[in-house]
Amino acid sequence: MTEYHLIPIKLQNKNEKYIFAKHVQIGDFLFVLEKNNQIKSSKVIDIIIQIKIGYYAPLTTEGTLIINNILASCFASVKDHSLAQYSMFPFRYYYQLNKRFSLNDPLNLFYYSNDLHWTVRNMFAFASYFIPEIIV
Repeated sequence: MTEYHLIPIKLQNKNEKYIFAKHVQIGDFLFVLEKNNQIKSSKVIDIIIQIKIGYYAPLTTEGTLIINNILASCFASVKDHSLAQYSMFPFRYYYQLNKRFSLNDPLNLFYYSNDLHWTVRNMFAFASYFIPEIIV
């Protein structure tokens, strides 16, 4: 996870809000996967920053994933998780449709490079032009 990945925190009114990982503070409540496979809120008591080389950025149907038992968005560098999730609808739909016809990799998702996948690169270009305020 990068400092610009979105993480949902639980607000005092029981709602959730997505913030950048770098803005998580001690005392915030994150959503954590417990041993019984239930997601519960848990208070942040310590923050450890680790720097590692390389990255892997999966896109999930739900728009979320579990990283070290913590619920996180699969989106980074955008300020609005819901908008990012909605914008990926055409790709999720296309992928699901092609999976029904037994195509193993309809979006060439398993293509690895040192760059962003072409779909994500195009989405960033589109958003940067039309709604630049949501891009970090």
